Amino acid sequence: RPSHILLDAGEGVGAALGPLELVGVNLDREEAGPGDPMLITLFWRGRGEELPALGARLALFGEDGEPAQSWELPPVRADWPTTAWQPGELWRGQHLLRLGGGLESGTYRWELQVYKEDAPAGGYPAEGVELGRLRIQAPERRWEVPALGLKLEAELGGQVALVGAAIEPAGVLEEGVRGPGEVRVRLVWQGR
Repeated sequence: RPSHILLDAGEGVGAALGPLELVGVNLDREEAGPGDPMLITLFWRGRGEELPALGARLALFGEDGEPAQSWELPPVRADWPTTAWQPGELWRGQHLLRLGGGLESGTYRWELQVYKEDAPAGGYPAEGVELGRLRIQAPERRWEVPALGLKLEAELGGQVALVGAAIEPAGVLEEGVRGPGEVRVRLVWQGR
């Protein structure tokens, strides 16, 4: 179910983020699973005559208050920087994001910040604006090693391990392949 928040459609005050005003937000869903895509639409207006080059930092915070995932985004598009905006113009930025595959079940909070691209520490205070909530329903994760004809336990870069392989027909490693035929190899991986 999409969630749409219009902070202000007129000349009043929306959410001030540095020299930008966040006028509205559209989150395409309130519930998702780990690894799902998420479309976020941001509606902006410049609050000054001449805007510096600005970037946006979108973060998803867990129930413990710690960031679970974050993205660095242009407010609208990479090829349309804030330096090209004219005073009073409204702009829409759409961002298709992929949620992390390791997110656990729970309620998360979206938060948005704006920063100066050329400033070493971002150039604006660390406080942001909350955009909404997202409930994650993660599947139960279980790991049971299937029957393997070849056990390897080869760790690659500390990120993944090749646990082994199941080879059909059985015994092909010992006997070799004789004549035309098909050999099927199923690799079994485990994330570390």
